Amino acid sequence: LCSLNPFSRDFRQQCVSGLAKAQLGDAARGDKKAWFCSEFVSEAFVRAGHPLTLAQAAWISPSDLLHMREGDVATFKPETQLQY
Repeated sequence: LCSLNPFSRDFRQQCVSGLAKAQLGDAARGDKKAWFCSEFVSEAFVRAGHPLTLAQAAWISPSDLLHMREGDVATFKPETQLQY
């Protein structure tokens, strides 16, 4: 639904974020004891002051990080373009 072409890029981003929040929950920041690899990378960039995306780290999968590279189609709008 979120990837349908008639919708604007901003609408699609809000749609994906809304669905992720509904399905995965709204992760509260705190002292986590366990991390998934892509979640850890995303959170590390946030804490360094250079977020990769505005999506919560818990929503990010390894393929999401892969598709954030420059010239690719990302699921979540990248705030920082990655070059591989």
